[in-house]
Amino acid sequence: MLHRHIRNRGLDPKQCAFKFIAIGPVFAEQKTLEDHRKYRDIVAPMEAALAKHLRAKGHDVCGSHSSNHPLDTKLFAQVLIKLGNLV
Repeated sequence: MLHRHIRNRGLDPKQCAFKFIAIGPVFAEQKTLEDHRKYRDIVAPMEAALAKHLRAKGHDVCGSHSSNHPLDTKLFAQVLIKLGNLV
């Protein structure tokens, strides 16, 4: 998928430099789909906020990130603290 995103931007993947950031798991794996959805609805707005934050810092973020759910600002602040100077 990353290759496709890079090609769609008209770039040659062999001429690119990459910086990958991984966080998590933020929550444990859920046993039911119902429980999974509760946590997905917490994580999705954080993903959208992080993508917006990274773009504002000048990073090129692949993919689309959006959510109609409210952002847990306290939890998101913890994520940003964990990232520290990485972003």
